[in-house]
Amino acid sequence: MGANHWLDPLREGERGPDAKGMYMWAALSAGPVWDIAHGRSHPVWLAVPAVLAAAAGYLVTVHLAFSDRRRAQLHALPLLAAVVLPSVIGFQGNWFYLQVMLAIAVGTAITTRWLPIVGLVLCGVTFAVRFATGGRSASRWCWCGASPPRPSSRR
Repeated sequence: MGANHWLDPLREGERGPDAKGMYMWAALSAGPVWDIAHGRSHPVWLAVPAVLAAAAGYLVTVHLAFSDRRRAQLHALPLLAAVVLPSVIGFQGNWFYLQVMLAIAVGTAITTRWLPIVGLVLCGVTFAVRFATGGRSASRWCWCGASPPRPSSRR
């Protein structure tokens, strides 16, 4: 042990976190499933495989990030992004929850000094997509991925 051993969160013999603790975040795909079930994501023949591919891609990326094959997640991560970003842009609504899943996968898979840069790019893409698809920065609806309530037509 070095002089800065107190910085190490793990003591000798302890194991760090594993992928099982990260699997629960795949539940964020429930947002797009909700939209599919309520008829808000069309065409359905494209939406169902997209949400399944996003959830599976997340699980594979996180599993590889915690496995002995550390470099393999760098191949899975772009595939996950290639599924999530077009899905979010195309289907909108609750599909923005998949961007959170992508951000978690990025944080898990990239452990080098590139993480802040990739994180900032991902945030920039997220905000650009949200604004381009009609989101507003001053609205809380922008953050939760839902649409703002429509004004009543009654007077």
